[in-house]
Amino acid sequence: MIKNNNKMKNNNIINLNPYYISGLVQSDGNFSVRTNKKDNNIWLSPAFNITLHKKNEELIINIKNYFNVGHYRIDNKGYCRYNVTDLKDLNNIIIPFFLKYQLKSEKFNSFIMFKIICNKLYNKEHLDIIKNNNTKYNKLIKDNNPNVTFTTKFKESLSNIRYNIIKLYLINLAYNINPLSNNRKLKSRENLLRFLNKDERLIVLSNNLNYELLIKQEIIKYKNNDKINIDFIKGLIDGDGSITTYITNELSLRVDFSITQDIHNITLLYEIKEFFNNVGNISDLKCNAFRYDIRSRYDILNEFIPKFNNNYSNGINNNVRLFKIKYMIKLLEFINNNNSSIIKNKEQLIKVSKLMYWIFNNVNNLTLNQYINFMLNKFKNKIN
Repeated sequence: MIKNNNKMKNNNIINLNPYYISGLVQSDGNFSVRTNKKDNNIWLSPAFNITLHKKNEELIINIKNYFNVGHYRIDNKGYCRYNVTDLKDLNNIIIPFFLKYQLKSEKFNSFIMFKIICNKLYNKEHLDIIKNNNTKYNKLIKDNNPNVTFTTKFKESLSNIRYNIIKLYLINLAYNINPLSNNRKLKSRENLLRFLNKDERLIVLSNNLNYELLIKQEIIKYKNNDKINIDFIKGLIDGDGSITTYITNELSLRVDFSITQDIHNITLLYEIKEFFNNVGNISDLKCNAFRYDIRSRYDILNEFIPKFNNNYSNGINNNVRLFKIKYMIKLLEFINNNNSSIIKNKEQLIKVSKLMYWIFNNVNNLTLNQYINFMLNKFKNKIN
């Protein structure tokens, strides 16, 4: 059963850092546009959303409280989704926020496309052009893409469209908002075209119909090129960060940190690597994704950890990845205090297992004692 929460809960309201929100949106936020058909016309519906596991409902509540627009719900799959769909709220609240607290890499470009769509819909530009006025169509295309050449087939398609050209422009832009990287996004893109005839599809998918010049102008106008900061990284860690710890068959304790991004946002990983004084490595995962990781115990303790200034929380709850950094520190301190990563006895294994349990966040729905007994049983033939 879907739990719909349009009324704000007032318990434990925290003033979130805006850069933290931006970092979280970089990983778990989305700008999208849907098409719907009503009264023989196509309507474009833009939306901004953030999706987190339901255990992070309190974080979603605080984000909703920060913006004071939109609504959230918990779906049947256990995800909590915050959505803003009102065009006025998108233009007056959401877009100005992300112009000030900017996203990075390709995500910023997608936001700019979303901004153009929302602005034109809000200003009702998609209603201004009278259908089948080819002179105006051609001028619009030339203005936005001055190097265009019209093929005979393209000209024929222009004469067979049922909707004004601005609307097709916006569908073209929406089609390219999120770089294609998985089947889910492919399906979302195809849904944008579902109400178009073959000529309208040809126009939308052609290289002639695009806002490339306008996009470049908007990026130049609004991109601030600010350096990445720790609050943005905190939000990104809560979305795409990972703390990995395990014990080898030789009873050696391993701990590392990583952030994964798709191929379109690889420049963000290099920016993060520079922020942490260029320690760690960036590797190609061979699945349209790259990972930045720090595996050196020295680098984690001396270059990574100090950047947080002893603040490993978003101020809300302990379910996020960021909070687990303090347990990672304790594991690394355990290694340093023992001058070895090797677990030598039962007492040490119990201590390490407790810390690993909280990093894994109630792994496999086991209680703490159950997990400790599982680890003791796993290594019973190797420890005293």
